[in-house]
Amino acid sequence: MLDEDIRNDEYVGRFEKPKTSAAEFDPQPTTLLSPHLHFGSLSVRKLWWDVQVVLEKRSDKNKPNAPIPTNLPGQLHFREMYFAAQAALGHKFSQTYGNPIAVVHRLALTIEPVQSARRGQTGRQDLHGGFTKGTELLLTMEGRAHGVSWD
Repeated sequence: MLDEDIRNDEYVGRFEKPKTSAAEFDPQPTTLLSPHLHFGSLSVRKLWWDVQVVLEKRSDKNKPNAPIPTNLPGQLHFREMYFAAQAALGHKFSQTYGNPIAVVHRLALTIEPVQSARRGQTGRQDLHGGFTKGTELLLTMEGRAHGVSWD
C-alpha cells in the first residue's frame, strides 16, 4: 500500500489534509497510515524520508507541492508535536488508567439500576423517551451503555 502511494508522486505532492473528507470512501480520504505509524508496523522515519525524496523530485521538475502544515510532512510534524507534548506524562501518556490527565469515571452497576433503566424509572424524565429503547439496545448488543450513568 505504501509503495503504491509513494510511487504516485501526484498523490504525495498534492496531498492536503483539510481538503479531504471523512465521508469519502473512494478515493480514500486519508492515507490510512495512522495505525501503522502508531503501532510501529511502519517507521515514521521511513515515511518521512520517502516523502521527502518525492517532494524534492517534484520541486526539481517545477511541479507544485502542497504547503506545510497541510501536506504529508506537516501532518507528521503535527503527529510528533502531540507525542512530544504527551511525553511529559511518561509511559502512561497512551493509557487511560494511571494517566493523571485522563478522567476515569468508574461506574459500578448493580442489577437494580439496570432494571430501573429498563423500566424507565431513573428519575430523569428528560431521558426516558430514547433512553429506555436506546439503552436496552446497547445493553442487549454490548452488555453496557456508553456515556450513561445512574445517580
